[in-house]
Amino acid sequence: VGTITLVGARLIKRIQRKKLDSQVRESELLMEKAEVLVSIDHGQLGKVRIYYGDSIIDRYAKAEDPGDSYTVGSEVKVVSITDEYVIVSDKE
Repeated sequence: VGTITLVGARLIKRIQRKKLDSQVRESELLMEKAEVLVSIDHGQLGKVRIYYGDSIIDRYAKAEDPGDSYTVGSEVKVVSITDEYVIVSDKE
């Protein structure tokens, strides 16, 4: 019984490690296209959805140029990342 428990525990740890390794790193989101979910108005926070492989990632977002604004459904690109939100632009 003890051996089975030990083997089971190690198997669970290995699976959990694999799941952690398969998570998307924030740096991988740079230059990815995103769809605006909540409008981004002149320096205010909005929200975007990023499709990365099989993952769908929603993040708070601000425009790179505080004078820009993006309506719901606009396509933007992630140009920078902070701890709290991504910075987006529609400029090439």
